[in-house]
Amino acid sequence: LKPFWLSAGLTPALASRMRLRVVSLSGTSVVLEDLDPTTSIGEIKHKASLELFGRSGVSTAFRQLLRGESELVDEGLDLAKAGVQSGETLTLVSRRASVLATGHLDGSVRILST
Repeated sequence: LKPFWLSAGLTPALASRMRLRVVSLSGTSVVLEDLDPTTSIGEIKHKASLELFGRSGVSTAFRQLLRGESELVDEGLDLAKAGVQSGETLTLVSRRASVLATGHLDGSVRILST
C-alpha cells in the first residue's frame, strides 16, 4: 500500500503543509493555507492580525491566540510542537493599546496606560 499523499501525487513536503482557520471575537475569520508545521505561534498571530485587521492590527498591543480553551502563550513555539493539527480553528483575541502621552512646558512627558 502507498501512503495517501504518494497516491495523490504529492511530495512528502507538500503533504505536511497545514491549513488553519483563525476567527476573531467579532466572528470574522481568515484561512491561513500552505503553512509549514514549524511556523511559530508568533508568526500565526502576526499573519492572522494582518489578514483580519489590516496593517493597524499588526501593532495591536494585546493579542492572544486560543486553541479551544487554552492559550498558546509561547510565541516561539511552532505549530507542531504546540500540538496544532491541520484543519483546526484557532481564536485570535485582539485589543488595541489605550495609551495617552502628555508633554508639559517643563519638558517632562507623562505616559498613562489603561
